[in-house]
Amino acid sequence: MAKTNIGAAFGLLVRNHLDAVGLALAARVACHLSDMPPGAVRSLDSDLSFSFKSIGLRPAPGYSVAESINLRRASMLIHKTIQPRSPSPANFDVNDNEQYISAAKLANRALPTRPGHYLAGSYWAYSEHNDRVKTRDAWNEAAELLRAGIRVASTTGNSTVSANLFRRWFGNASVDVVNHALGLTLTGLTSQCTGVGYAHRATQGNPLALIETGFAEDGGASDVKPDAAWGTAKAGKASMCLGTNFFSEAQTRGQPNRLHVLDDLSVMEVSRGGAVLHEATHLFARTDDVRLSNIQDGVIFARLHVTQPLTQRAHGSKAYGPKVCHELAQVSGDDAAKNADNYRLFCEDAFTV
Repeated sequence: MAKTNIGAAFGLLVRNHLDAVGLALAARVACHLSDMPPGAVRSLDSDLSFSFKSIGLRPAPGYSVAESINLRRASMLIHKTIQPRSPSPANFDVNDNEQYISAAKLANRALPTRPGHYLAGSYWAYSEHNDRVKTRDAWNEAAELLRAGIRVASTTGNSTVSANLFRRWFGNASVDVVNHALGLTLTGLTSQCTGVGYAHRATQGNPLALIETGFAEDGGASDVKPDAAWGTAKAGKASMCLGTNFFSEAQTRGQPNRLHVLDDLSVMEVSRGGAVLHEATHLFARTDDVRLSNIQDGVIFARLHVTQPLTQRAHGSKAYGPKVCHELAQVSGDDAAKNADNYRLFCEDAFTV
């Protein structure tokens, strides 16, 4: 279940999108929650419920009752996660709780640095338990896929299977360039601290007014919003966001067990680990989603046997999916080596051989 009391506390902590220190504090709290057992998180969310204790509470000047309650929730959340030795106020006094939160911001200015990923506040506010499990599993699966890709790319000189698979997704690109990008992505995925934001069904309307940093298109702070796409990530940032398709049983599958099919323009064939891997190459290897219209004018569209407008409607004129990415590799290996989905497809195939 979603942790709505915890989510309301996060909404309070990041109520001002220009408050970089507040955003860093929220990230540190989210990182701690991600390391807690599920039962402990459920218990904590229950502790932040004041539906009975707050009966009769009168709003302080300039604050609503809900804001007063959420201030206490936020201060308690800080105490029960990252500041266990610093008790939070045992009352709803807005000044006491504001001061506690301000002091916590000063004491927790830096973003978390422990290796691996953490589930950002939007996950705790809006996601179901199964979605959190899917995300954690997918992170580990992405690392497995990357290791498979590195293994295959490293053996192209003495294995026909490896050489053919490499040409399938990268054409005549440099093996060294591809292997370097795979290595950067695996290192980033396993050793850097990366926040994962949730943009799926429960965020509709953003009822908790939660704001997070790094998940907007411009890499800045933004309201959490529903996202019909797979996800977003920006090079050099410390976060990625996973969208609706990632959680869809109809759109995603588990670990790959066969090579990708190349005969259907509309098929994506994405594994959840592959979706994370795709976004991770943006973050750590600075890949792009290559625009087909930039590749040898008209050649890609002719090879796909479709008109350019149809391709734009189906794929946003970018290289996604097996058939499109395969044709990209045959036309321009250098561009394939810059395209995130070619890395995803190559690693998924490598995992099966």
